[in-house]
Amino acid sequence: MTEVVFDGLQEFIDAAMEVDEWRLIEGAAWNEEIGALTEAVAELIDDPPMLIFDRIVGYPPGYRVVSLPMASARRAALALGLRSRARPKSSCARWRRRSSVTFSQSRRSRSPPARSCRTS
Repeated sequence: MTEVVFDGLQEFIDAAMEVDEWRLIEGAAWNEEIGALTEAVAELIDDPPMLIFDRIVGYPPGYRVVSLPMASARRAALALGLRSRARPKSSCARWRRRSSVTFSQSRRSRSPPARSCRTS
């Protein structure tokens, strides 16, 4: 397992662009094309690329939209701090082991919930 922590979405997008497929789409209309393209790609492609929309109609360059950032197994693994080249089934098993340990540790360290007292 790799422990990756991202300081923001841009840092994750940059890392995702290095390990998996992505497409830059320029000149799409926000009210018709972005949603339609995202839905079509998600429905028709088994392991869809991350879509980055720039130069959106009616907005200045640099106002971008990213869609499907974790729709592929590689990008999901990257976001969870797992090896991005591992098989999805082994990544799931690692994530279950890792999250169950983290969850049980956090439950032990938490104090019991405070009880509310009515004074009326």
